Amino acid sequence: MQRAFVTDTHFVTGRRMMAGIIVALLVSLVLAMAPAAHAQESTPDSATPEATPAATPAAGATPEADVIGDVLMTYDFNAMPQAPMTVRLLRITLAPGANVPMHTHPGPEFDYVESGTLTARIDGTAVVSIDGEQSDVSDAQTLSTGSWIMYPDGVGMSLANEGEEDVVLLSAVILSVGGENQSTITYTEGEPTDSDFEGVSFVVLGDGLIQQFPDSPSTVTVDQLTLGPGQAIPAFSGAALVSKASGTLEFTAVEGQVQVTRTATPQLQPNAIPGQEFTLGNNDAAFFPAGYETIDRSGSTDELSLLRLLIQPEGELASAAAVVAPLSSGDVGTTTEQTSEAEGDGLGVGAIIAINTDDVRVRAEATTESDIVGTYTAGTQFELIDGPVEGEDYTWYQVRGLGDLADVEGWLVTDFMDVIEPAPAGAQSGESDDIDTSIIGDVLTGAVAGDSTPAADATGELTVGAIVVTTEENVRIRAEGNAGAEIFTTLPLGTELEIIGGPTEADGFVWYEVEVVGEGITGWTAGDFLELADAEE
Repeated sequence: MQRAFVTDTHFVTGRRMMAGIIVALLVSLVLAMAPAAHAQESTPDSATPEATPAATPAAGATPEADVIGDVLMTYDFNAMPQAPMTVRLLRITLAPGANVPMHTHPGPEFDYVESGTLTARIDGTAVVSIDGEQSDVSDAQTLSTGSWIMYPDGVGMSLANEGEEDVVLLSAVILSVGGENQSTITYTEGEPTDSDFEGVSFVVLGDGLIQQFPDSPSTVTVDQLTLGPGQAIPAFSGAALVSKASGTLEFTAVEGQVQVTRTATPQLQPNAIPGQEFTLGNNDAAFFPAGYETIDRSGSTDELSLLRLLIQPEGELASAAAVVAPLSSGDVGTTTEQTSEAEGDGLGVGAIIAINTDDVRVRAEATTESDIVGTYTAGTQFELIDGPVEGEDYTWYQVRGLGDLADVEGWLVTDFMDVIEPAPAGAQSGESDDIDTSIIGDVLTGAVAGDSTPAADATGELTVGAIVVTTEENVRIRAEGNAGAEIFTTLPLGTELEIIGGPTEADGFVWYEVEVVGEGITGWTAGDFLELADAEE
């Protein structure tokens, strides 16, 4: 398991170089990040489920944009890695004697020493900051608490703990995953073995995908922002990964791009649907590829502490800043159809949910007397595949795990669910009997079995090299050609794609590997939601 640490920390799959960089990225994110099981305490045996309170809506002051908190790391780049690029914030712990072997990335890595003494080896020229003074270095460095090191694109790095106490690092990694990049990590001193990573552990604090970014000088900053009760989160006009350290952070997506990731199940997520609601646990994160407007917290009663990875370009972003609102405000600015869906609980076959408390039991059947399949922590995500079923004063759904938990199936009480992605239209509670659950989830809204007719025969017109367009809104692009694979982005109606692989059959669909024209993003989608570009003329 330790070997997988480097794999996931740096968005790769270990020993193999993948032809589809995004595909490799998403597969690897899941391999090492299955949430740990804990002893069950708060399940329907005897516990009474508690609802998560929503913030009281109130008007808040709008502070000046681009307010920076306590700066931990900052550096000015002449240009960022070529988009599409991924960002990740994580906390790494090196036990005494542990190390990460020498390797390079197609993008910068920052490592801030939160505690202990880090020994950093360098192959090339890196930047260190000691006592607030930055300098270029090319030899091994010993860094104590409060110091940091930044390895630029292509510079070799090795992290080691040669002391007698743990070294804890706050790390930020920004990697290009498109264009000519064939790998996001290269070991320069030979392929490591599992034993090379003994004593290395980590917690992911947030992931995000930037599809477009200005080719201009940019400033990268990692800061800690602490806000008092009711104090708004100040707007930021660049890309921003906002990870909750403590306090309460909950909101409704209104418009613009926001991707919410959970520390218990780290993986890239598609942009939220307008009206989608989120309550972040500690170390969960919201990523805003084009920044965000002031976030109202006037109804909150507690202090909020955030860790943020901020990328501020001199050039103009292609999209407008995201807008979010307090959960109970109802001001989501959606169409009537979207608003109606948001006002429901979102539960139904095809919905993606996250467990909302620790130590929750998934059972073999919809009863508290049945066998326990496993216990899971807050943030663990499942897909609803059957139900609802009423029993013992509870409402149950059958669930299937995602990622590393894809082989886990069982029954879960709705009281312990937070909706991450609502059920597709027509799959709300009580309407699931006629739906083929194996094919649910190929678009975020609408288009379940029988709702969409393929525009071209999957074995005829759709061939490798063809230019096609999406025929639905929010078509999911997946890491592999099956309905259980991870989703890393969604595409609007009419998006142009080139077919670069396939076809392959799985879960009742014919799947094609596609590349978004002009953006270098690759992945898999079902042929039912594609048609030849010429067909729409």
